Amino acid sequence: MSGNALAGYLNMSQPVCYYHYCDAHAFLQIIQNKAIWASDLKYMNDPREVGESFRIVAEFLEGMDFDARSPNGNFLSGLRDHFNGLRESTRIFGCSFSKKADDLYSWLNYGSKGVGFSLGLDRDYFMNLWTDVVYDTKDFQDKIEKIWQDGVLKFSGAAEDEERRVAVYTTSYRLQEASAAFKHTSWRAEDEVRLTSLVWGPENSDSPMSILGGGVYEINGTVKYRSSKRGIVPFVNLRLDAEDYGGQKLSQSIAEVIVGPNNKTDIGVLRSLLVENGFTGVRIRKSNCEFED
Repeated sequence: MSGNALAGYLNMSQPVCYYHYCDAHAFLQIIQNKAIWASDLKYMNDPREVGESFRIVAEFLEGMDFDARSPNGNFLSGLRDHFNGLRESTRIFGCSFSKKADDLYSWLNYGSKGVGFSLGLDRDYFMNLWTDVVYDTKDFQDKIEKIWQDGVLKFSGAAEDEERRVAVYTTSYRLQEASAAFKHTSWRAEDEVRLTSLVWGPENSDSPMSILGGGVYEINGTVKYRSSKRGIVPFVNLRLDAEDYGGQKLSQSIAEVIVGPNNKTDIGVLRSLLVENGFTGVRIRKSNCEFED
């Protein structure tokens, strides 16, 4: 086998990963707790997070006009009500990853200036729960239009009231999910992909926040809290040690760890830490970036 063919085979045998950059303290917590945080997107580093995408969706829905008695009019009325209800009663939690494995921008901004780690999760572990972040307003508007078209088609073709309700609810949740993955074009360099979780938590309710739907990845269905430079941040723990989902066997979550360019952690120590916590066969390598803080 030629060198090029061997390299191609090795690349094919490696899982596709998305990378979470973090400092050493966060990395240690992730490994020892076998979980990664998804935090309220309102506390992310882009002050326009979520609010701008909600505004665009609201303008799209308000800008449409149909006969109230028509199928499109009925669908629009129900969708407006449900989507606005979601906005008022829920929060979107998310965990950020990059498609770039060993990226200077990410090391500087999220990897403790090269002293941290880049944690590569096998894309297949979280299956279809990943959402690509959109950075262009026109692309986001097109995505909203596509979600609308899919929803109205299902609503118009439904024979029963329950099917029509499902079409409304599904479209509303899809719009909510899309709203969780839109950022200003100035953040494009991050090439971000997200895991998101919907949490019930109206601002004026005396009931505690709770995860909607739960699931195999969310631990105990409870919301936790941590302090940060932005105040008290609510978050949920997403499991990294689930073995199956709906009867389907899952791949191991952690596939690769890249040690930051200014991180002095011994590879043997790192592998021992991973193995002791149930993560075996992880590819470990040193960053190819070189810079001094």
